[in-house]
Amino acid sequence: MLGPVIKLKNITLRPVKEKDLSSYVKGLENPNVIRYMTLPKAPTLEEEKEWFEKNKKSKSEIHWAIDFNGQCIGGISLRQLNDFLKTAEMGYMIHDENFWGKGFMTEAAQAVRDYGFAKLNLETMLISAINENIGSHKIIAKLGFKKIGEFPHKLFRDNKWHNDTMYVMLKNEWENIH
Repeated sequence: MLGPVIKLKNITLRPVKEKDLSSYVKGLENPNVIRYMTLPKAPTLEEEKEWFEKNKKSKSEIHWAIDFNGQCIGGISLRQLNDFLKTAEMGYMIHDENFWGKGFMTEAAQAVRDYGFAKLNLETMLISAINENIGSHKIIAKLGFKKIGEFPHKLFRDNKWHNDTMYVMLKNEWENIH
């Protein structure tokens, strides 16, 4: 499903639109953007359109575009939503390197974390990052997630295996920092 509009200080989280898909494809063609993602290759525009059609109807995922002054610079989602277990996993990317290191992803991820606990009444939220993705680990630390373990050999890229670190936050932990 597509997430509701969430206006933040520097960016807006809004529903993904079909017109955003070409920016996703262009961004994912950049080896620096896809480096730490578990995609085998950059999707084509047709594959992105199929993804969009499938996921805008999904009840187990919520997707937002990250909008900066009318430009889609990335995406963020809650995936594997489970109403019974009250769990979800966050995933994100900024697909335009010009917007890396400016705090936009931290701002977006804080808002989605808060939305998950406050609006969806989640009990548990997970997030993970490939070990070499230092920027993502910094964001996760700022969000207050706790490391719970490592998934060895999660991604094969650049002729080697990369491990993934998993993090968790419980609702009561979120309430204590909020």
